Order: sequence, then structure tokens, then C-alpha cells
Amino acid sequence: MLIRAACGGDRDAAAALFRRHWQPAWRVAYGMTGLRALADDIAADAFERAFSALNRFDRRRPFAPWLHRIVVNRALDLLRAERRLVGGELGPEPASE
Repeated sequence: MLIRAACGGDRDAAAALFRRHWQPAWRVAYGMTGLRALADDIAADAFERAFSALNRFDRRRPFAPWLHRIVVNRALDLLRAERRLVGGELGPEPASE
């Protein structure tokens, strides 16, 4: 019901979804990064992406695993980008043989 209402533009329903799922989403992001600020950003971005794609969500399925996957994907994207920066232009030069 909340998802259907949120899809219809009901802000109270969207807020209820947010309140219900924020802590688990944040915990996943924090568990993957170990950084509170980064977990905040990842979880917020995941909610933004989920809400913008809510009309494509299959309502026959549970919302939590779908959101969880979005959080995990965002965290992985950011961790990969960080690794590229550290190992690429901004990282130390490899030792020459």
C-alpha cells in the first residue's frame, strides 16, 4: 500500500517508506565502507534512486531486498571509484624494475 501511494505522489507514504527502511539501508552502507559520512551519502543516494524508479518496482516483490541491492550497488560503485583514484592518477607511482 505504501509503495502504491508513494508512486501516486503521496509524500506521507514516501516518508513512511523512508522511515521504515533508512536504518537498515544505512547499516548496510556503513558495514561496507566503515565511514559514517559515506554511509549517509550512499543511503541517501540509494533512496533517491529507488524513489525515482519506484514506478518500475515490481510490487509483487518485497521492497526491502530491492532497496538493499541498490544500496550495495551504490557502495560498490563508490568503493570501485575510490580504488581507481588511489591506484590511478592520485596513487603512488609503481616501483620500476
